[in-house]
Amino acid sequence: MKKTMWMLAVGVFGAMMLSAEAVDVKQTEQPTREYFEAKAKKHEAEAARLSQSRNYNPMAAKWPGLANGPVEYHKQAAAKAWRAADAAGQATE
Repeated sequence: MKKTMWMLAVGVFGAMMLSAEAVDVKQTEQPTREYFEAKAKKHEAEAARLSQSRNYNPMAAKWPGLANGPVEYHKQAAAKAWRAADAAGQATE
């Protein structure tokens, strides 16, 4: 009986938390074009820093084909952020 009541209380409390989170999500503003542009510039700067770095990279020494993974990740993230910035700009217009 105690276990059943505990599970019921946890379920009710969990449902209350979910509804409160849903209200918080509705009240927050959508990210703006400037937010995505700043994010894209940050990723582009990190990609440039990684590609221009001349430090010893053991991954490049052993597996040169896999060494550009972080650079490619930041380039793709920047492109995705630029697309999101364009979409956010069109949504506000």
